[in-house]
Amino acid sequence: MSDIERQASELRSAFTKYSVNLDTALGAGLTAACLLVEESAVQNQKPHIDTGLLNKSITHRVVETSSGYSGEVGSNVEYAAFHEFGTSKTGAYPFLTPALNSNKRAIEYVITNALKKVIR
Repeated sequence: MSDIERQASELRSAFTKYSVNLDTALGAGLTAACLLVEESAVQNQKPHIDTGLLNKSITHRVVETSSGYSGEVGSNVEYAAFHEFGTSKTGAYPFLTPALNSNKRAIEYVITNALKKVIR
């Protein structure tokens, strides 16, 4: 193996390791960001608690997509959308959208810091 081939091999190995570390950091950052939004959504929903089922159902997940990673916060309770957007008969009691909007800077901060730890 020539010196150039050895250096290219080492460089490929370093980039692969760096890429894996960035993916891990991004996943951790997205998880932390989702937890911020999830916590805010639960707090936003508290004044409208009836049985508590909706509050208990608010959760998050980080998924790998074809274009990268995505953080999702939501609920699988069938009436969650009615609370968020309202119906023709009842007003909206949004809890997810305000949770996202009120945490935009914190989300950016958490994800940026997670990635900076790898880059430094």
